[in-house]
Amino acid sequence: MSPRKIGCRTHDSKRNGTVCLYTAFDTLTGEVTGKVTDNQRSKEFLSFLKEIEKKTPEGYELQLSLIV
Repeated sequence: MSPRKIGCRTHDSKRNGTVCLYTAFDTLTGEVTGKVTDNQRSKEFLSFLKEIEKKTPEGYELQLSLIV
């Protein structure tokens, strides 16, 4: 691949070594909570949401923005 050519994905490409990054940003305190997983399944995502829910004080709302 030449330096000027943008990489392309082929039908048989593998995503070896990729990970999923989940982050949450508390706009009030500026605290960032993150989690890195090897798999991209709903199980990992739900465990991250439960972790954030435990850290959220009673009476506060969570707003989600998903970037895929």
